[in-house]
Amino acid sequence: MRENRAFGEMMKAAREWLADRDPVDIAKKTGIAYDEEPKRFSLMSLGREISISYPDYEIDPCINEWHQLVILHYMKLADGTPLTGQWMTMGAVKDGLIRGGDFDRRCEAVIRSRLSQIPEEELARKCRDLGGGEE
Repeated sequence: MRENRAFGEMMKAAREWLADRDPVDIAKKTGIAYDEEPKRFSLMSLGREISISYPDYEIDPCINEWHQLVILHYMKLADGTPLTGQWMTMGAVKDGLIRGGDFDRRCEAVIRSRLSQIPEEELARKCRDLGGGEE
């Protein structure tokens, strides 16, 4: 129960950070399309079309809550720097997601360990199936 409350606070904070931001500026800095008529952002994320309403930043369709949080944090932090196509953790981003203890480092180590056991071609195929790309 405590974790759900803490997560809810993080989502609330993420929406508050974006509350006073100009949606056109957010679109410019993130590369996420914004349509002023229905007041909605739209993007592809992990192979799914995502729509984000403005000004409440509700995400449709309902996706994993951590996925939602990462998108909202990106919308807050993006500064217009061109994308490189390289993966990086949110913890590597200046002012990225705040986490407690070394939970994120342990999780990342487990994920890296497990992903390293999958043959490279199979991993690339799975990433493409989720909407990822290769450079």
